[in-house]
Amino acid sequence: MFVDNHMKLKNKNNQRIFIFDYLRLFLVILVIALHSVMAYSIYSYNRWHVFNPVRSIIFDVYALLFDYSIMSIFFFIAGFFALPSIKRRTIPEFIKKKFLRLIVPFIFGMIFVLPFAMYIRYLYFYDPSMGFFEYCLFYYWNDINQFMHLWFLPALFIFFLFFAVIYYSKKNFFDKPNGGFFSEISIESIFIFAILTGLTFFTIRLFLPYDRWVMIGDFYFVQPTRYLVYFAFFFFGILFYRAHFLPKKEKILKPVLWFSLTFCIVLITLSLYYFFMNYQYSPSFVFIDSMLRVFFCLSIIMIFLFLFSKFLDFQSVFLQRLSANVYAVYIIHYPFVVSLQYYLIDVPLSVFVKFFIVFSVSTIISFFVSEFFLRRLPLLKKIL
Repeated sequence: MFVDNHMKLKNKNNQRIFIFDYLRLFLVILVIALHSVMAYSIYSYNRWHVFNPVRSIIFDVYALLFDYSIMSIFFFIAGFFALPSIKRRTIPEFIKKKFLRLIVPFIFGMIFVLPFAMYIRYLYFYDPSMGFFEYCLFYYWNDINQFMHLWFLPALFIFFLFFAVIYYSKKNFFDKPNGGFFSEISIESIFIFAILTGLTFFTIRLFLPYDRWVMIGDFYFVQPTRYLVYFAFFFFGILFYRAHFLPKKEKILKPVLWFSLTFCIVLITLSLYYFFMNYQYSPSFVFIDSMLRVFFCLSIIMIFLFLFSKFLDFQSVFLQRLSANVYAVYIIHYPFVVSLQYYLIDVPLSVFVKFFIVFSVSTIISFFVSEFFLRRLPLLKKIL
């Protein structure tokens, strides 16, 4: 997601590889599902906009496993396409392109998308009689303490800026990949990357909780611990492209290894949180949790690359049309999810039925609005 529209991956025979298009599509659906479960999970209280009276621990399991991993894969894909993108342009042209693709949609989202979700939060927690326009005029800009789902856009732009500086200073490293660090992808190098990332993640978590938001200046919010992991996977994607990674040709995509590792990680993670939740701030818990999160993100990336390269590397007009809407859907889905959660609070339905309604309806509406409205506007089509 969030790569240049013209940036296409091809194999050695100059044939188009479709797996990253469809993987981005799948990931944005997982994001909508993640936001849909938040109103129905037990431990997300005070982290979401509305809460259903009845909640289920099953949704907490989904949030626990995929909160980090989904966005880590997005950053990995963005990093994978960063190198070919910067090679086609000068550094200023590269930065300008990313500004138009990330910061302009971020501003659009802050003005035209996020107010609807924040308004629902205000109705739920403070004043259910507040009018929407009154809220926007007098409360919205003072009510923002995070960028909600839009945090991804400025974060990725900053990552691109860092990469541009690194590329400018170490151009030979990226343009001549033969020999040197990570010139070839191996199981050993991947595990070394994961261990180093996990250790760094653990060290920072000793000083800052993994979900702590920190304000920089008067407006910009970051999550330092998460950003470190995300940048690691962003750079990981860059190294994969530098090493000429092609999914169908890679011996590292060993399904038995990665499925077994994922199964063990999930089992250990669930046991850790079930039996030792009261020790979640102890150094030993933080260390184990940090390593598990990083290795889970890594194994999920490998599993998805294997599955999509084996079963979904083909041309499909329908899937390509859906994947073309991924960026816009990511930006606009949030208020649809929150609004449906809010208006279903008092409806006497099972929590699982409510989740299904929120997830399915918000997904359909988001793709519909993107395909038949937003991406038909000339200005928005260029940036979405």
